[in-house]
Amino acid sequence: MGEQVEDIINIITGTDSTSGTGTNTNANGIGQLLFCDARSQSELNDFIDSERPKLVALVGFANYGKSTFIGTLYELLIQNLNYSGYSFVDSDTYVGFERRVFLRRNNDEDTSDTKRNVLGENDILNLMLRSNEGKFHQVLLSDRSGETYLKYTSSDDEVKDDLVIENADLLVFFVDAEADTQNLAVHNLIVEKYEGLLTRLKAQHKITASVSYIMVFTKIDKVVSDERREKLTDRKKKLSAIFTENIGKEPDQIYEVNSTDLNHDALNQVFEKIISPLTSVEAAKELDWVRMEIEKQK
Repeated sequence: MGEQVEDIINIITGTDSTSGTGTNTNANGIGQLLFCDARSQSELNDFIDSERPKLVALVGFANYGKSTFIGTLYELLIQNLNYSGYSFVDSDTYVGFERRVFLRRNNDEDTSDTKRNVLGENDILNLMLRSNEGKFHQVLLSDRSGETYLKYTSSDDEVKDDLVIENADLLVFFVDAEADTQNLAVHNLIVEKYEGLLTRLKAQHKITASVSYIMVFTKIDKVVSDERREKLTDRKKKLSAIFTENIGKEPDQIYEVNSTDLNHDALNQVFEKIISPLTSVEAAKELDWVRMEIEKQK
């Protein structure tokens, strides 16, 4: 059964399991093949209606838990008629969500083993929500592969084409807490990668001190010993200092979450922050991200 599920996932994601590279086998992107799959950044305008959607960018490197996080949010929205004061109404990217939770639903032990995104895969997912008062709003989520952000650490050319981070209403930076509490060399590598990423983003004017951002330490259920808990406390401070120094402000909040537990309090707090609508001031920002970017480049 496990091999059959893996074969199905490889077909759906366009991943060649025999190569071991995790590279999308479809040169045009898997989103071009599947109806209602995730969309590309160049299609951001397609989601704009009478009001500007809230744009949330999930940022992190490979295996940091972004897709599992998104899969759990989707599960909660479709399982609950009302979640945190909002009802899930619709999505134009159902397939994109479903692919992120396929293995989770087929795992006999009911633990998350979500197939991670592959380099070059479309990343924009949308949610249409309705508040208890009957007001509709839309949230766009960018779930890019960790390999994409790794490329950002060493290439200005890669960074400059990113439309989402520059225009995001909220940046969510992910850290693998399980990895971060291993030996010092692993922690230092995480610091090095984020220093490289933040430096490039700042140099290309993709982030400024006005940005709203949070840090999410995932896989907190794997950090159980007193020794590792102490390491996490110390290393969270060091890593958040790197963000503060490079961005110019402290994170709005730092969370520790277990993305496989639908009832985890901190996880649900993050989800509430993500799905809440824009304020009137935020909603007044420029609607048309892509056209605005084209005009700037003329």
